[in-house]
Amino acid sequence: MQKVEKYANEKKVKFVWDSPLKSMEISITIPGFFDCEYNVWGDWGSMYTIKVDPKKPINISYLDLKSNKKEEHILKDSSFEFNSPILAEEREKLPFFYKIKDLEMGFIFELYVNKDAEVVKAEVFKCEDRKKLFSVPV
Repeated sequence: MQKVEKYANEKKVKFVWDSPLKSMEISITIPGFFDCEYNVWGDWGSMYTIKVDPKKPINISYLDLKSNKKEEHILKDSSFEFNSPILAEEREKLPFFYKIKDLEMGFIFELYVNKDAEVVKAEVFKCEDRKKLFSVPV
């Protein structure tokens, strides 16, 4: 069983969405959640919903690599999930993932962490239908 405390520090993640239609660098800053309010549940592993402190919001920036236009979203009054993957084999390598929703852009980010608490994989979905847009190593 993994201890959540080592995963609770602030995380800064940067990755590129590169496709024929989009070329975008996405940067996400997730605040540490030691002192945040949370709910916990789970069937196959620990699953948390963590309320973000408005003084330490989630920050997501989108840099269009073709036009060099930057858009920044600050998610002050929000929460994120910190969950265990369903498959046991996946949990062995990547014990947790952050699930963050940017409703303004219509994206759900799942950021997978390894046993050393490093974000190593990002998956991005559309909010309305959970269709996976892309998956990249970080």
